[in-house]
Amino acid sequence: MSREQFSAHHPFSRAQVEQTVAVVAHEAHAKRLLMKVTTAHRQYAIDRWVLNQLAFWLTVATLFLAEILRPSVARSVLYAWLLVCTVTWALRALLYYWIFRAPPAEVSRRLLLRSLPLIIMALSTSHWIWSVQLLVTPSFTPTVIVMYVGFVMLTITGIGNLLVTPLAAGAYVIGLWLGLSIRVVQVGLMPWSLVLAIDICVASILWLCVYMTVNHLQPHLDRSDQIDLLLAELKRSNAELASMKDDAAATLAKRSSFFAGASHDFKQRLHAMKLMLHACISDMRESDVSRWTLTRLSEEVRELESFIAHFLAFARIEALNEKADLQEVRLLDLFQQIDLRFEELASSRAVLLRFHSTRVRLRTDPRLLLQVIENLVSNALKFTHGGVLVAARRRMGGIAIEVWDQGPGIEVEQLTNIFEAFHQGIDAAARGERGVGLGLAVVRRFADRLGLTVSVSSWPGRGSVFRIQVPAPLVL
Repeated sequence: MSREQFSAHHPFSRAQVEQTVAVVAHEAHAKRLLMKVTTAHRQYAIDRWVLNQLAFWLTVATLFLAEILRPSVARSVLYAWLLVCTVTWALRALLYYWIFRAPPAEVSRRLLLRSLPLIIMALSTSHWIWSVQLLVTPSFTPTVIVMYVGFVMLTITGIGNLLVTPLAAGAYVIGLWLGLSIRVVQVGLMPWSLVLAIDICVASILWLCVYMTVNHLQPHLDRSDQIDLLLAELKRSNAELASMKDDAAATLAKRSSFFAGASHDFKQRLHAMKLMLHACISDMRESDVSRWTLTRLSEEVRELESFIAHFLAFARIEALNEKADLQEVRLLDLFQQIDLRFEELASSRAVLLRFHSTRVRLRTDPRLLLQVIENLVSNALKFTHGGVLVAARRRMGGIAIEVWDQGPGIEVEQLTNIFEAFHQGIDAAARGERGVGLGLAVVRRFADRLGLTVSVSSWPGRGSVFRIQVPAPLVL
């Protein structure tokens, strides 16, 4: 089976981790008393094993030093005890290695592997009971004190193993203290009542301070494999989504480039048609019957050009999600461009188009803001009966760019819908006004992108005013 690591926390492959999760989900509770075999429990056991060995060798070294300073057994016996400590430690380390190298699912299926912790704890417990019998004598020596302190350390490190090998760890802790207590009473160092009181105090303190804290890890260890698998699946899905996003962006960029080129060519042809129609009309006499037809055709071309401009602007907003290019802009420069753009149209419709001079400077995207104001002016010219006024004034701490008209106004029930795409007022349709309802939709989308607010006030029969509210931070 592949040895490719599932993650930095798992030395096994993804397939092995998935197999472990499936096995653990259906195993009997009795097996978990011998050993819990998830990869998280395994990693926790490896970390605890290091602490166990430190506690073991620290206790052995301290006992050896205590016996050297104040011996209670012969020197030869002490060296024989040290040799037995080393041999039993090596044997237990070998058995630990046997468990840790096997995949978790294999440990779960093989009873021998799952029983090894119990064998290891039996060896360790037997070793310490024999050590107690050998080193605890009727004389109260420093060895007895060191033995108690060492057993506290061994118990602290052993309690943590209750989360992984409950039966073996429980037997180990009980065996340590039971063997020490019996030996102390046997040699007459302390009475049973005192030994029992010491054992109860030690057990209570260790239970409250160690086990209660360690036990909080149990739910996290039980669920860690499932969580890791879910996280791995989420990372894989995110990687796929990122790849799909990159592919979509590349495709969109290609289509946008093609679309931009095609639309540019289309606009050029429309402009050429307008020029040719204007040239034909100017060369014809007023009495020529074809003049009216060509004039109507010219108007249709102009409406088509307006529709294409609005449609392309709306499509670009919806599809490309382009960002605003913020620059310092003189509002008067935009007013002058719009004045030139609509001068001929206003004159042809006998509409007075006025712009109030202003010295306001804004931090915004001039291209988008120009499109917003142009659409509002175009809309006002279409409906007004008298004039159109474009001005800027202080309002709500910022600047309000206002476009006033003297048109028929907008009914109250239509005010909430006029900025929706493809919406046309009932009155406009009844008057035969041309359009597809994209101009104000573009205004709302561009304004949102620039961080501006668009609103409208209207008085039926007298006119309307559209306001672009520029917040104070964007006013220079």
